[in-house]
Formats: sequence, structure tokens, C-alpha cells
Amino acid sequence: MIDPEGVEEWYETVLTACPDWSRLRDDRIMNRVDRRQYAAAIEEARIGLAKTPQNLLAMRRLATLLLEHGSSPVEWEESVQITLETLEIEPNNPNAWRALALAQVKSGDVSGAEKSLRQSVALSPNDYRIRTELALLLNTAEKRGEAEVEMSEAIRLWDEQGKQGNQPMLPEPMMGPTFP
Repeated sequence: MIDPEGVEEWYETVLTACPDWSRLRDDRIMNRVDRRQYAAAIEEARIGLAKTPQNLLAMRRLATLLLEHGSSPVEWEESVQITLETLEIEPNNPNAWRALALAQVKSGDVSGAEKSLRQSVALSPNDYRIRTELALLLNTAEKRGEAEVEMSEAIRLWDEQGKQGNQPMLPEPMMGPTFP
């Protein structure tokens, strides 16, 4: 059996000798996540981003960790800010807009999340997942008519993709079954 403390010591030794080895740092982050050491993973991701600013992978990793495992509204807002920075680099990435929407929802900005999801739909109109997420958000915001239109389109797209042999499992939106 592998000794987690021994692994952590090894990571520390190698990253001290090679602090710019981003792939190893990513492995360490994921190792900490696997062991549910979320605060340590977030701190390591912050170090990684500081070593490689403007690195989209490092930015996304930290934003995701803050969103999924951050313990305060300050960390969720940090996730929003990092995601906005990724959009400055990659403004036409529909997944970045989806990630921004999720961070905005968690930060309490439902109106901003709706705008972000609409931008994601504009960039990727045939993605049933984005349409499903938008429908759920609109339903939560009590915009039932718009929610029904988006959900109908999501179902149509999902069914159409199935007829082409591309249908994945049942839709599982990134934001879960309901919004807070």
C-alpha cells in the first residue's frame, strides 16, 4: 500500500527542486483532491497559477476547485474573477461561459448567470446540456415560459443526437437538478 505521507514528501522534494514543473503540480493537486484535502489542493493550485499566470489550465483548475470545494463566498467570488480572466483570453469558449454561470449562481448572481448561459447557448446552440442548464435556471428564476422553450429545445437536440448515434446518457447538467 502506498503511504500518503511518503507521496506528499516526494511531491514536496521534487517540486522544491523543480518548482516550474506544472504537470507534477497538477498531479499533486489531484492527489490532494482524491484524499479530500481540498484546502491544500486549492493552495497548491494558487501556487501553480502564480508560477504560470495566464495558463488556462491552471486558471480553470483553481476556479473549479474554489467553486466545488471553497468554503466561503470570498472563494466563490474569486472563482468568478478567475473565470472572467479566462474569458478575456478565450471569449468564444462556451464551456468557460458555462463555468462562469455556475460560479455566478454560487455567488448569488442569478441574473449574471442567465446572461452567461445565454452567451454559452449563442456560442454552442446545439449543446443540449447548456440548454438544459439554462432551462433549469430560468425555471428557478420563475421564468416558466422561457424555461419550457429551452427545455423543449434541449430535449429535441438530445433526441436528434441520439438518432445520429451520438446520444450520451440522459442529460446531466453541470449545475445539478436545481439551482439554489
